[in-house]
Amino acid sequence: MKARTDYLIDIAVMGLPHISNFDDFDTLEREPGVRLRYVEAGDPLGTPDMVIIPATKSTVADLAWLRATGLADDLVSLSRTGISVIRICGGYQMLGERILDPQGVETPQREMAGLQLLPMTTVFGRTKETHRVTGEVGSVPGLLAEASGLPVEGYEIHMGNSFPSDGETGAQHGAPIRINERSGQFWD
Repeated sequence: MKARTDYLIDIAVMGLPHISNFDDFDTLEREPGVRLRYVEAGDPLGTPDMVIIPATKSTVADLAWLRATGLADDLVSLSRTGISVIRICGGYQMLGERILDPQGVETPQREMAGLQLLPMTTVFGRTKETHRVTGEVGSVPGLLAEASGLPVEGYEIHMGNSFPSDGETGAQHGAPIRINERSGQFWD
């Protein structure tokens, strides 16, 4: 198969072993001018315009995989150079300081260091929550700056919570998306 060279933007999706909802990227893949590629063990990450760390069915195992393949170091380096790293669900959790699993929901390992790119900690829980969410993109720098203020809608599925490591509370702390409504409840 011939490699695409007719693209304006190169997006690398981490091909996690336990990726979930991989069809989330089908629309991007069909977008003219976009090269979407899945990076797996042994593949060079290079210097894409954007990296996406997708949702996963096993956050801890996939974080360990990123470290074992050397892709975790590549992600950290790219992030520190200003390349956008989009994270979805477990991909978000991996970028924090710590992941805690005190009840052994996902793994017998009770604590794992994250990639240290976001000042937050995730604590897994036993109860699964699902919510419909609407909101708007906050003031974001870089590649997505033109999206600032645009409306968004989607769903939220999680077993546990992620909290700012600095001790502050509130769902909006440091969030690039401001939630306006969650399962019919309006937020301030």
